[in-house]
Amino acid sequence: MNLLLVEPEELGGDGTCVVRDHRALHLRSVIGVRAGWHVRAGVVGGGIGSAEVKADDGVAITLRLKLTEPAPLPLPIELVLAVPRPKVLSRTVEIAAAFGVARIDLTNAWRVDKGYLTSAFSDSTPERGGRSKRYFKVKPLGLRTLRASHDALSAMWDGLEPLVRRAT
Repeated sequence: MNLLLVEPEELGGDGTCVVRDHRALHLRSVIGVRAGWHVRAGVVGGGIGSAEVKADDGVAITLRLKLTEPAPLPLPIELVLAVPRPKVLSRTVEIAAAFGVARIDLTNAWRVDKGYLTSAFSDSTPERGGRSKRYFKVKPLGLRTLRASHDALSAMWDGLEPLVRRAT
């Protein structure tokens, strides 16, 4: 579900806000808003509610926000990542923020524990063009980590499920 976020300093005393950046482009080209439409909106560090589209001149969109409820509390979830490529990191942080992840820790890939899997190669075979096949086995540490990840995802879903039910 989309939620337009504005900074507190963008909000006028009368609850109006003008967006000219990627948010305006998204509202116009992806959501397809027109004057009079309402979208879910919130203020960073503040409440959430709806915003009525007052005007769109093709460059800027003027909105009037009506905040009706406090922002949900962040989920007690921490995410640890080996430093990915910049594009992947950007998307990951964006998605984690959308889920309300409380903390993200980044670690260099060469410091990541390699003790999750073992692997072995089979003998080469003519069917594989003389190449061998690589087989992986999950180590006990990998199983514990996988269970912890599963538990964290389950806890995240448990926190989101009431919101999903409310939205449908």
